[in-house]
Amino acid sequence: MPDALAGNARCSRMPRQRLEFDGGRVDLDAELYRRRWRKFQKYRKERGLPWTALFTLRLLALRTLKRLDRWIIAIEQDRFLIGENTVASEYNTLEENRKWADSYDWSRGGEEWTNDARSLRAIDPGEWKNRLVTEMMLKYIRPGSVVLEMGAGAGRWTRILAQRCSRVLAADISEVALNNCKKNLADYQNIQYLLVGNGLPDEIPDESVDFIWSYDVFVHVNPNDTARYLAYFKGKLKPGGIAIIHHPGEYRSSSDRVNGWRSFMTGRFFAHLLEGNGMRLLEQNRALPHKWGDVITVFTKDGKPGRNGP
Repeated sequence: MPDALAGNARCSRMPRQRLEFDGGRVDLDAELYRRRWRKFQKYRKERGLPWTALFTLRLLALRTLKRLDRWIIAIEQDRFLIGENTVASEYNTLEENRKWADSYDWSRGGEEWTNDARSLRAIDPGEWKNRLVTEMMLKYIRPGSVVLEMGAGAGRWTRILAQRCSRVLAADISEVALNNCKKNLADYQNIQYLLVGNGLPDEIPDESVDFIWSYDVFVHVNPNDTARYLAYFKGKLKPGGIAIIHHPGEYRSSSDRVNGWRSFMTGRFFAHLLEGNGMRLLEQNRALPHKWGDVITVFTKDGKPGRNGP
């Protein structure tokens, strides 16, 4: 996956003896300077001084640009900025996500990410998945309902939804992923598969969906696209309909965000976008996601006061 930048950075908070770039930390100590000097001398000898000097300037410019991006993104997060020329939305784009999904090996059905619960949260993967299904999916999604799953992948959650709901609209931006989903769930007749070019399934009539479910998808969707999806969800949900969306939150370190290819969305940012679309926050759960820092937000279209709202 493409290399994301570290979020939530502030110049005043950066330790004096360390700089962050590319999601990692580089100690500015004597040994590091010696290594860099040796490499500079090696390049100067092999490639000449003009090339080496210009390459050094380019490297410094790129690192400065990355730091500027971090500072701009931090302001965008604080002020909930979306729209034209916002830096956060230059990362985790629809095109990048589709390219990754079309090249991914879906033969494990997505359960490889279920197994991440063991390494990321020290929880048995089966136990974690059962908790998530019981405390989120079954808590909100009624039997016999119509549910839209955004980012069906190879069908990890689609199977459970198809067993509970009368109709499942399984949408994905990747034809490769959707073909694997069809193959894995060929025995189910209540699933409609939707390949979406621009990320929005246009075939769904307005106010025809009871519930929306999406897990391990919006953590990779940038703020601009997230806002676009939320406006879309408002139109497709029935009055009183509920959506359950897993998305990025606040992380202990920049590497936590980078290593999970998380976008620059946060819990507060997501809640602000909901309010701007006239939808009501029901809860934001930070205990159930398989990765520390992630959030599961539940919201409704009807605008009635909800549990654990802001």
